[in-house]
Amino acid sequence: MSTHNAQVVDVIAIATTVKGQFMKPGAGGYTPCTVLGERSEGVAFSDASTGQAVGLQIGQKILVKVGVANIAADVEVTTNALGLAITAVSTNIVRCRSVEAGLAGSYMECLWVDAYAKA
Repeated sequence: MSTHNAQVVDVIAIATTVKGQFMKPGAGGYTPCTVLGERSEGVAFSDASTGQAVGLQIGQKILVKVGVANIAADVEVTTNALGLAITAVSTNIVRCRSVEAGLAGSYMECLWVDAYAKA
């Protein structure tokens, strides 16, 4: 795994957050994504409890946590209902592309992309 080089901005976690979860804005801060294939605004850089500051990775090469299924290299990636990375399918909002293959439950690197709906 090479070094990730994401831009990281500090936000407030409004729910318990795990490093590598896709995040979305909510009232008063950011929360992990809860809908399969939804648009995220960044990925948690570290674990955080409700009310704590958490770094939000945006742009460039990011580190995501893989959900329950392995992800191949060079595929479109989105979030599952727990905010973890999965291979994108039709109608999902794509937020990154895998740089390497990722095993279920592990971390993998992705390139952040402008959000688009997978056809």
